Amino acid sequence: MSRVMARVRSSLLCCLSLAVVVLPSSFKVLIYRHVYGFKIGKNVKIGLSWISVAYMEIEDHVTISHFNRFKGVPVVRIGNHSVIGVGNTFTSTYEFTNPAGIRSRGNQPMLIVGEHCGITMFHYFDIQDTVEIGPFTTLAGRGSVFFTHYLDVITGSQSTNPIRIGQYCMIGSNVCFAPGASVPDYCVVGMGAVVTNQFTESYKLIAGNPARTIRELPHDAAYFHRERGWISSYVGAPEDRS
Repeated sequence: MSRVMARVRSSLLCCLSLAVVVLPSSFKVLIYRHVYGFKIGKNVKIGLSWISVAYMEIEDHVTISHFNRFKGVPVVRIGNHSVIGVGNTFTSTYEFTNPAGIRSRGNQPMLIVGEHCGITMFHYFDIQDTVEIGPFTTLAGRGSVFFTHYLDVITGSQSTNPIRIGQYCMIGSNVCFAPGASVPDYCVVGMGAVVTNQFTESYKLIAGNPARTIRELPHDAAYFHRERGWISSYVGAPEDRS
């Protein structure tokens, strides 16, 4: 009976999540805190975005803009002062989030966004395993994709590998991350790169298909020493806007 009630509650919360989309941000935050049990900090702004996940933690001064979709992800954590722009998709599927599948594969489907991160627009995140984005990292431009699952042709099975991006990185527009790819701290990934390997050396420009190290980056570059994630010459960070 408890399993049936849990399914009913899950269905009701999923339906409610659609209705919540059009509410003002302050009402959204109250519902996510008190109905869904999410942990949400102060001065969090959520636009016309659909959030249907098992659990979410949002720290202080976070902005989630319009038309984002968070679907089926078991755990989402977003750090202080991070900004998620327009039209991004963060999705998991039952194939990879059901308890039996997780026990078999050992995957950990979750999204971890560090503090002062910027995720711009129309990026796609396949979160069948961990996707971790380090503090002060920018996912720039539009149209990048991050896939954590793949079809293993040797075993004929669906498999996963996590994606990890270090702190103070800049990922250019239209970049593809393959399952298991990683980039260490203080790196720049050029536009259109296809990242298939686990890079280990910091302060590198990475580009190409498949991506490779192009050259060393200066350790004293201003981008790598920011105390604030949001970069603009004309307006302050989103939390400063009224």
